Amino acid sequence: MPLATLTTLAFSATLLAAAPPRYDLSVGDTLVYETRAESKGERNRFESAGAWTLWVLDANDDGSWRVLARAQNERFSLRTGEPKSLWNQTWYGWFDLFPDGRYVHNATLSAINPAAIFPRLPADEAAVATGWAWDDPNFFMEYRATLETATDEAVALRIERESITDRIYLTNRVSHATFDPATRLMRRIETRTVKEWGTRNEEQVTMRLTERGRIDEATVDTLRTEATRFFDVSRRYNRLTEEARTDLSTLDDRLEHAKQVLVAARAESGEADFQTRLDEMIEIHGPRTNYHRDRATRRAAVVGKPAPDWTLPDIEGTPYALADMRGKVVIIDFWYRACTWCVRAMPQLRRVVEELADEPVVFLGMNTDEDLDDARFVIDAMRLNYPSLQAREIPKQYQVRAFPTLFIIDQEGIVREVHLGYSADLGATVVRQVRALLAETPPTAG
Repeated sequence: MPLATLTTLAFSATLLAAAPPRYDLSVGDTLVYETRAESKGERNRFESAGAWTLWVLDANDDGSWRVLARAQNERFSLRTGEPKSLWNQTWYGWFDLFPDGRYVHNATLSAINPAAIFPRLPADEAAVATGWAWDDPNFFMEYRATLETATDEAVALRIERESITDRIYLTNRVSHATFDPATRLMRRIETRTVKEWGTRNEEQVTMRLTERGRIDEATVDTLRTEATRFFDVSRRYNRLTEEARTDLSTLDDRLEHAKQVLVAARAESGEADFQTRLDEMIEIHGPRTNYHRDRATRRAAVVGKPAPDWTLPDIEGTPYALADMRGKVVIIDFWYRACTWCVRAMPQLRRVVEELADEPVVFLGMNTDEDLDDARFVIDAMRLNYPSLQAREIPKQYQVRAFPTLFIIDQEGIVREVHLGYSADLGATVVRQVRALLAETPPTAG
């Protein structure tokens, strides 16, 4: 490293050693970060534009702030040269943020990662000098940050991010963030992502602070009340639609009940942003009925019926037969390398295997990759603690049309549960359902 660079870093570390940078917010603050993204692949090109709006609603006793976030984003395809809107979405979430960038996760943050705007800051002098690292298991991310330069006007950070999916898809992510000592906020964050596996893709994302304003106490109170109602209604609606899919015979009545929950909340809401979001949810409820019906139909086709039989080799050729597992609960999970949500579910599934290790339970992955090297790569990278079988021809027998899909088969070979897609509590739910099966006498096939 050149002497000039070493001297600059030493000066920067000395400047920050006494007082590492910290975020500073107050109740009533409103922040707007403009977002722009450009993605280039071998065949396609996309652009995205949007904004994150943040409202500080409370100062908590533990030193954190309660922050309400709204993320808006519209994505365009430039494949034909003219921009074509692909989707325009809005998400809401809240989090408790500490001055050093730590935050308290909750279920509203499925599409909003606070670290995108509030990356972790150095804890002390040693971190300033040598760099600092942290994990965010909620978003499957590992971070490492280093100080690039520091002056009275700006602190520049380099942040490397790696998720479990980055390892699988050979993806490199590097951000350059500029912290403003005057406002004690990130002024600008630029992130470059390069994916090498499959179709090569490069993406450049820029987030820029464009507005810092204030709202009065009455508006804070209104937002606090409206946000609480909105998140409660969203949880209730999601639970009702999920329950509706478990019984095809009552699907329509249950979905109508779920819709009326949204309609009632819309009538009660007095805040324009949440009114708009509830209107959007009501509007898409109807078109999504077919989606719910399809999932309920697929569930009804297999649950309570004998699991289709199979004898399959694992990735290395060792044979497994479902018939040989009679008397045990069998869990099978359909996956393939290019399925991002399949990979994201795997840490939970590893924990399922660990928690049920002493029980009469067999856990098997059902891999559908054409190239077994893809399967081997994932198995090694994710350190899977269960066998994966070569199951390319099996999904049709189990009515599998989307991935991941997980089945629980009881001791008599009857399908008792099916989980379609990813959920944050998938592992805990599977463990609970399996323990319930082990405690009961399994029914015979209907």
